[in-house]
Amino acid sequence: MLGALDPASAAPLLPEITVFRRTISGASPALDLAIALIRSDDTRVTDLTLQAATWDVEIPRLLDTDGPLFARHLNVLVRLAMAEFAPDRPEDR
Repeated sequence: MLGALDPASAAPLLPEITVFRRTISGASPALDLAIALIRSDDTRVTDLTLQAATWDVEIPRLLDTDGPLFARHLNVLVRLAMAEFAPDRPEDR
């Protein structure tokens, strides 16, 4: 996930990240978005964020804020990662 903050620096790690992704069974929206951000795959990033917006009511709000699109996508990534990896946080109830 942290690689998405600096895609150019994380790009050499993509083969390892991709292998790791294959070891995860099932959906991982956060990891898929992070990989798309690292690859600078704008089409995939857009597709993933729009898909997430259909099941997480906070995503449209995050996408509709001021600021660079990359920053908004990072906010979506944080939201997805928290939902995926820390789903029982009391402040999210």
